[in-house]
Amino acid sequence: MRKISVLFIALCIACCSYVYADAGELGYDIDSVISDTAEYLTSVNDTPKYGAIGGEWLIVGLARGNCEVSEKYFDEYYKSLSDYVSLNNGILHTKKYTEYSRVVLALTAIGKNPYDVMGYNLINPLYEYDNVSLQGINGTIFALIALDSNNYKQSTESETNIRQKYVEYILERQNADGGFSLNDGGESDTDVTAMALQALSGYKDNERCGAAVNLALRFLSDKQLASGGFESYNTENCESCCQVIVALSTLGVDINDYRFVKNGNSALDALMQFYSKGEGFKHTTLSSGENNMASEQALYALAAVKRYYEDKNSLYNMTDVIADNSVEDIISTLKPMPVIVDNIVFGDTAGNEYESEILALAKRSIINGKSENIFDPYATMTRAEFAAITVKALELPMSAADVFEDVQRNDWHYGYISAAYNAGIIKGVSETEFDPNGTITREQAAVMIERCGLLCGKPSVINDNEVNNILAQFDDYKSVSNWAASSLAFFYKYNILSQDVLNIEPQTMVMRCEVAHMVYGFLKSLNLISG
Repeated sequence: MRKISVLFIALCIACCSYVYADAGELGYDIDSVISDTAEYLTSVNDTPKYGAIGGEWLIVGLARGNCEVSEKYFDEYYKSLSDYVSLNNGILHTKKYTEYSRVVLALTAIGKNPYDVMGYNLINPLYEYDNVSLQGINGTIFALIALDSNNYKQSTESETNIRQKYVEYILERQNADGGFSLNDGGESDTDVTAMALQALSGYKDNERCGAAVNLALRFLSDKQLASGGFESYNTENCESCCQVIVALSTLGVDINDYRFVKNGNSALDALMQFYSKGEGFKHTTLSSGENNMASEQALYALAAVKRYYEDKNSLYNMTDVIADNSVEDIISTLKPMPVIVDNIVFGDTAGNEYESEILALAKRSIINGKSENIFDPYATMTRAEFAAITVKALELPMSAADVFEDVQRNDWHYGYISAAYNAGIIKGVSETEFDPNGTITREQAAVMIERCGLLCGKPSVINDNEVNNILAQFDDYKSVSNWAASSLAFFYKYNILSQDVLNIEPQTMVMRCEVAHMVYGFLKSLNLISG
């Protein structure tokens, strides 16, 4: 088991710090409990649907718990949601904007695209601060969690401080005892405090947020019962345990951290007292009959613990879904791209063998000229420019990824490089640098475009013999870098580049006209462009 590596900022007002314990054994067969709970829930919800029960939270638990469930089950949920969205013209609710947050989380968990559900964008409502905050702290908490789940950005506005506004809203409502209440000035509540911690987890390195997180953790520790469980409205219950477990796992705090073990019992020990094999989880130990809500929350809480112990992304950090599923669901929404501007003329492309391809991409705003009438076809291209072209070619949503030290949020290419990185199209020249202004070579471009192809379901050239047979026909094939060999073979296999040339020239700086030729050929191979 791993050791806790997360370092919280010291709580200045308490003038003390916590020492974290080593991760201990859970003491339960979590996989079996997850599997049994998933089987129970899918049996009582044989057809998942849009809704708070038997809908989004169930989908999140199943997907993030890696439960064995057919794709058809997720497809049925998506159809139910799509029908509702279409019937209501994209409006999930006029006052409860947690409906949008919940749906975004479910869609993200199964690799669907919340920017386009039956033609409606379900991300943009979460940028409506006044409407989101109308629901109080609950609205802002889940809007922040949903937006951060996959670094979502508003499609109609590239710059916004909405996340900071939500963080400020939450922080301003922390009570003196460290807890949070559903209503401003109300008594601090375990569930709301745990959910606030889930939302603030991504901001805990900020000094003010770090202090607030530590204070809230102290509140929860003080409220933990001898059973290891938690109360809400004076009743010990399953759901309160679940929310605390998710908060701890999200923050990187071990379930057996000494602050959260009372009388030898952890929150997980307390949670298991509500479990009955084959019957899911009960709301309280005195409950009778099935309890969907308790079982759904227990499922995703167990998934959160499991993910923590397996060193996977936390429950709500779903950037791994894009990587694992190759964003095929997002790409599947692509259609042949419409002509956006039909009167583009570059005075310096006449006679260039790739002129028609340059113009076809320029009309669709995939590639730009150096000015309104100048394309500069024989100039080289930077790595940042090429990354932007791949993002625009695939119509990927702009996103945020603070990975590279040489790519800053105020750079024009930040959103493009982030989107390309999150989709797995690009990597850095090192773990911390992308070299955005470096000139891109032919083989670097080939690698990026092959990754685009893989996202779109185009099979790679994975057989070494096939790679060698394709490349060996070129005089300079031995000059190809090992890391680029399969990518260049991919180019020639699918006729993205012609095999009639004598040399590959892999380290040659690629010209702008050649980039247009490559990208056009790639899109044509997918039947996404013509003319």
